[in-house]
Amino acid sequence: MYILTSIFSFVFEVIVAYTMIVLTKTIIRNQKDRTILAILFWIIISSAVSNISAFISAALAPEIESYSVYTTETMGIYLHAVFHPAMYLPGMILTILCGIGGFALTTWLIDKKLSL
Repeated sequence: MYILTSIFSFVFEVIVAYTMIVLTKTIIRNQKDRTILAILFWIIISSAVSNISAFISAALAPEIESYSVYTTETMGIYLHAVFHPAMYLPGMILTILCGIGGFALTTWLIDKKLSL
């Protein structure tokens, strides 16, 4: 499940980067700071989706208490991690839905608003 989530997250990041490039090209046209603005929007969108995904997973954590929780001691710090596919599923679904939305927005912008 972790590998699948990683693949979907990578595809999502590529879609968001391309969407931000097309969006800034559509809005700003040929101004100088368009690339910096696209990178800033990409960071904001990626962080927002990541934070929402983490919030949803944390909200579901009390419901998953019956599953096995493994504790690892590393340099005197106890790290608690829940290894269950249900912890990855909400983030993966959110990533897939946002990726589809970004792809649809990019397709619409290129088709209707952007003159190449």
